[in-house]
Amino acid sequence: STLLTLIIFICSFTGIYFVYQYLAYHTEFEQLQTQGDEMLVAISELEDTQNIKAVLRSYIPPNGLIHVVDENDKTLIRLQATTDTKKINYKVDEQEHYTISTWEGMPVMAITYPIIWPTHEVVHVQFVQPLTELKDHLVLLRWILILMTLLAIIPIYLASQAIVKITATPIE
Repeated sequence: STLLTLIIFICSFTGIYFVYQYLAYHTEFEQLQTQGDEMLVAISELEDTQNIKAVLRSYIPPNGLIHVVDENDKTLIRLQATTDTKKINYKVDEQEHYTISTWEGMPVMAITYPIIWPTHEVVHVQFVQPLTELKDHLVLLRWILILMTLLAIIPIYLASQAIVKITATPIE
């Protein structure tokens, strides 16, 4: 029965972990999407590309970047909020709402927006945000769930051993 309880705990906590991970990623996606929607409105009000970098700079995700590419994937603008000179590498899957990739061991979320540039050409604005805090939260959750499993299984094991001793000793 202890083994069955351990299996139930592992399955339950694994489910909890992955549901939390999905919800956390989705929340980050919604925040990036809100930023993107606001940026779209700001860019649509521009008449030329003279102040475009200033507008884009105000919408860069924390420690992330905004990358503007034309239909041929040629970079028009790349603005990065990090002070690190390393370029954040990421992947964008146009078929998905968001893409999670890894950069230097850190999960990175990327979303893309097709927009009409002030020059009336269609471009793609890619928002990229490293998920540093989310990674830390997932590691903490993993350790909490492991600790909870161990703390719960020890008394269950001891209780089952006590019941075995009580029922296994002959009645005198």
